[in-house]
Amino acid sequence: MAEMIFGGIFFLVGFGVFLIGLLKPPGTIIENAGIAMAAGAFFALIGLLVIILGIRRLIKKAQVIKKGKHYPAMIWQYDADYSTMVNGKPLLQLYVRFFDDAGHMRQEILKTGTTSRSKYPLGNTVEVSEYDNEIVLVRKSSVAEAHPRRGELIDPAAVPVSLCGADAYGATAADVLGDKKAAFGNMIAASTSLTGRASNVPPAGAAGGMMNIACPQCGNVLSVVPGNSVDCSCGRRVTLTPDHMIL
Repeated sequence: MAEMIFGGIFFLVGFGVFLIGLLKPPGTIIENAGIAMAAGAFFALIGLLVIILGIRRLIKKAQVIKKGKHYPAMIWQYDADYSTMVNGKPLLQLYVRFFDDAGHMRQEILKTGTTSRSKYPLGNTVEVSEYDNEIVLVRKSSVAEAHPRRGELIDPAAVPVSLCGADAYGATAADVLGDKKAAFGNMIAASTSLTGRASNVPPAGAAGGMMNIACPQCGNVLSVVPGNSVDCSCGRRVTLTPDHMIL
């Protein structure tokens, strides 16, 4: 939806400039009508292409929702999608966990198309649909109810899991993560309250104002002072905001 809005703005501005160059209405100062028309046509074409891509994406999403298999999923982390900015803010992405029909725990990153977290509090449940190797959110908001298997999603020890895109269907979470059970405990203490904020009480092992959090990408335990960032060994830069949100 965001790209369609941007595409529409580009198209209208470009088309307007093209018309001004073509019609030369009284009161306008145009030194070279040909350049104005070419620039307007260029911007209008870009906008039109973006709108077409947006429409195709909406059609694809509708197909996934209609034909796909639906699952309830738990929101357990946020991420920022810097590929698209709205008013200087990145769009919100969700890390969700759910169990598929085979009983495997899955973890996916899904786009929301919004910058606001108000519709997606941590710990809430969203409905996802999977079809043709694509997973999308079914609705534009979550429901304030616990996932029926929330405990297993929080502590996935001995549960078959597909984590961070790894093909681990034949392994357990413990096999994939190694001895990182404590990482999930610290992560939940820091980030899975229904208010979407970390606990104001530092988790066990925290000292000097530092908090132990889990890297959203690999699960490594990181110590960081609120308001600062730290680089994980997996290459991801993890930020803990002053109000204890993990980005």
